[in-house]
Parts: sequence; C-alpha cells; structure tokens
Amino acid sequence: MSILLHHPKTSPALSVADFPTVLTWAAADEGFWVADNGGAFVGTIVQHGRRFFVRNGFGEYLGDYHALTAAQTALDTHIENSHAEPPC
Repeated sequence: MSILLHHPKTSPALSVADFPTVLTWAAADEGFWVADNGGAFVGTIVQHGRRFFVRNGFGEYLGDYHALTAAQTALDTHIENSHAEPPC
C-alpha cells in the first residue's frame, strides 16, 4: 500500500517514506512513556519491574526489553519498517 500526499496542480506526489520518523517521548506517569511522531500517537512503553514492554499505537505487543533505550529503539524500528514501501 502506498499513501500519497499531494495537490495535483501544485506539488509532486510525496509518500510516507519521504517523511522521517522522529519520535518524541513523554513520561506520562512513573514507568509509563508515550511516543508520538509529528503529533500522531504511535505507541507506549510500560515498565514492570526491570522490563520495558512496548506496544504500537494500535495496542499490539511488540516485545519487552531490559532497557528503556532498547524499548524506544524497538518502537522506532517498527515505525520505520511500517513506512517502508512494499516490494513490487
């Protein structure tokens, strides 16, 4: 699936791949982080004990990690991969 954003008379077509993933993290509560990409909600991390559990913006479980930075990287990678153009 390809998403195109453009006005046919004034600009060339742009795909979601043209926009970099820049996640912004906010600590919503102790042990709970929320990520957005350009203002759009894209996922959460919840800490339980020493583990960090990652879910995407649809609530789908993406994995658990020993470090917050590893969990953040996992969500970033998931978002980047979901923006990749499908093979032809």
